[in-house]
Amino acid sequence: MSGGESRWVYDQVIRCTQCNLCILGCPMFMGSRFDHYSPRAIVVLARDHVEGRVELDGLLLELIYMCTLCGNCNVRCPSRIDVVGIVDRLRRSFVVS
Repeated sequence: MSGGESRWVYDQVIRCTQCNLCILGCPMFMGSRFDHYSPRAIVVLARDHVEGRVELDGLLLELIYMCTLCGNCNVRCPSRIDVVGIVDRLRRSFVVS
């Protein structure tokens, strides 16, 4: 991910208050009922990735491709985090690498 893309993702993820409102109506969460399959998990792992603590593999990679990009999380987030935009940038970053 380029410097500008990483900065945009970081600016999004640091606003997360972990309120978990994003899981309401999320097909990924509703299908599993496990919190680690949720938009919040994507946001937390994306932050860890941008900060260099996790690679773009494992659970993070699984989550960004399980996400349907439906946008329910974006609508429900009181901090207005663009989870769909984060997932899109992470997917593109993975494909390029």
